Amino acid sequence: MSTALKQPAITAASVPAGLSSAEAARRLAEFGPNSVVEERIHPLTQIARHFWAPVPWMLEAAIAFIPDPFANHTRMGIRNDPLTRVASSHSFAFRCSDGKLLALHLSSQPKFWEGLLAAIGRPELGNDLRFSTREARIKNYLELTGILAAVFITKPRGEWMALLEREDVPFAPVHNIPDVIEDAQVKHLETFRTLHHPSEGEIVTIRRPVCIDGGRDATDLAAPTLGQHTDEVLSELGYDASGIAKLRKASVI
Repeated sequence: MSTALKQPAITAASVPAGLSSAEAARRLAEFGPNSVVEERIHPLTQIARHFWAPVPWMLEAAIAFIPDPFANHTRMGIRNDPLTRVASSHSFAFRCSDGKLLALHLSSQPKFWEGLLAAIGRPELGNDLRFSTREARIKNYLELTGILAAVFITKPRGEWMALLEREDVPFAPVHNIPDVIEDAQVKHLETFRTLHHPSEGEIVTIRRPVCIDGGRDATDLAAPTLGQHTDEVLSELGYDASGIAKLRKASVI
């Protein structure tokens, strides 16, 4: 089976369609953007291309989610590293004496830093030149993190949460999966529900987080098993029973 490929794409979205970015770039350089390139296409790749088209908005959405590093680079000439964002936002995650994690986000307001010092009983850190200003705390972020970690490991998470809440310090418990399911707010929202699958039994599923026309459940059907609708989808694409059997024999499906 062969087909003509016009204007080979060089976006990341092309990769699932069977054409790597490097190969696309090579073809584009060799043949030009309007050339027709004959290529042998695997049947499964042809199916993938039917459902997957390059979607540039996915790339733009990913960039839009992290505006700060680009602003740092273009406006201030800051070279971003993995700690740039967490240091400037004063974000931390600490393990408490019960083994549970607690996250803090002090942001830029002085009151949150001052509230933290009151909650942990370490007011002297406010006079330490390494941490007395926001700029100094950013510069010495790792050193400050080490000092605070030694404090938070001395009490269980519940005690720290009460102390931080009293001082109006932004915090959040870092949940594991069972904690999320048992969280009081999650239960109130009825985020999870149980559906019956004809072959897999009871399955816990996540409900749609958005209400449309007052409802949030598009269907009461559980997710299909692997390959459950393969023949049906291939039939809609024009494959007859013989063609589907050939694909299955060749381990394409």
